[in-house]
Amino acid sequence: MQLAFAVRVPRTGPAFAELVLEVGARQHADLVPDLLDSGFETAIGTPPATTASVQVVDGRVAEVVLLGGRRLLAFTSFGASARWLAAARGRAAVVVIVVPPGTWPPATGPDPSQAAQVTAACEAARAAGRVLHGVARLTER
Repeated sequence: MQLAFAVRVPRTGPAFAELVLEVGARQHADLVPDLLDSGFETAIGTPPATTASVQVVDGRVAEVVLLGGRRLLAFTSFGASARWLAAARGRAAVVVIVVPPGTWPPATGPDPSQAAQVTAACEAARAAGRVLHGVARLTER
């Protein structure tokens, strides 16, 4: 699984925290029905409200919970920046974006020079109708 944290600042209103996820091919095939059942839609326009939640524990994203209790990231947690956490807390929500397997270039790491390549790959998948998105509520403990 690969993931990225982003903060999107609209022209008006508070910032949005975004969590972009790419899971493996087998997990993705099993995951899509659960995402759709939870209210995720093809990434066109404004993300819909969903029944999903993003759980943050001690400032780290611990899991994404979908309808029926399906959990992602349940055994690992990922540190988020103070800016991302502030945006998530400001709206009490996170925009979750799920891209299909193979979207991220291989061996993509924290190197900022790869950001344009990752963005272009994600946009191409979105334009092809292969990306799902939705707004999940933020829960913290």
